[in-house]
Amino acid sequence: MSSNNKDDLDISKLSIRDQNIVDGYNITDDALGYARLYGYIKKDQSDLISPHLIEKYEKNADQYWNKFYKKNNANFFKDRHWLVREFPEFLSKPDDGKEYLNCFEIGCGVGNTTLPLLELNDRLCFYSFDFSSHAVGLLAKEVENNQAYHNRCHSFVFSATEHSDKLPSYIPFGQCDLVVIIFVLSAMDPSSFDNVVDMCHRVLKPGGKVLIRDYAENDMAQSRFEKHASKLGENFHVRHDGTRAYYFSLELMEKLYTSNNRFRVDQNILVEKKVVNRKQKNQMDRIFIQSKFIKN
Repeated sequence: MSSNNKDDLDISKLSIRDQNIVDGYNITDDALGYARLYGYIKKDQSDLISPHLIEKYEKNADQYWNKFYKKNNANFFKDRHWLVREFPEFLSKPDDGKEYLNCFEIGCGVGNTTLPLLELNDRLCFYSFDFSSHAVGLLAKEVENNQAYHNRCHSFVFSATEHSDKLPSYIPFGQCDLVVIIFVLSAMDPSSFDNVVDMCHRVLKPGGKVLIRDYAENDMAQSRFEKHASKLGENFHVRHDGTRAYYFSLELMEKLYTSNNRFRVDQNILVEKKVVNRKQKNQMDRIFIQSKFIKN
């Protein structure tokens, strides 16, 4: 599959290490995920930064991501066909006579997930938010410029740390078929994870699914570092630009969603890929977590 990446990345598949790891997808398809890994993390940095700075990074998280998107604009890979390979649910058609399959997206960014899926399935309707007003503005512009997307993407500025009671009234609460969370939970403070789970439960219909892809612990990006990287907590780090990265274990992800019997596991695995940069003559062993949870 072709890519517009300037770093001449070449991907080769790894064999399955154990039953929890499967061969995955072309890493260059993952626009936002790849864009975020430039800030390498020092995993074994034992000293936490000061509580004052930890509070600052949480309070100003939207500002740091706004700066990130203003710097990069929409210069991300738009081809995410791996999404429908790994999540064929996106190719489903609505049931019960509905016109659209309703997808609720947490952390849409500039539309790297939304736009390709709108193109691939004309029966999808997205309710997508991000706390970066700049990113949401770029997505809204793309939707406005494409007649085929009109009335099928409702984007708005919102923070996943806010209670779901504050979501716009036009959200089809209890009626969404899918919730999409692609490389988003990792950018949040772990104290907000439960709030996201609550939000998923509120918007999904019974039997609806949460689809997740994110960073996993022991990923190479966690073990490498730049001098600007600092540790905020266990498996939680801040990059030189102020954006943050959390690295998940399978056990934590499952516990988040299955506690209180709100969801049941459909899939919870690690995906491992080897990323080779021929130009710089190095490689990275990437490990991601891929999860699917069904609302009870």
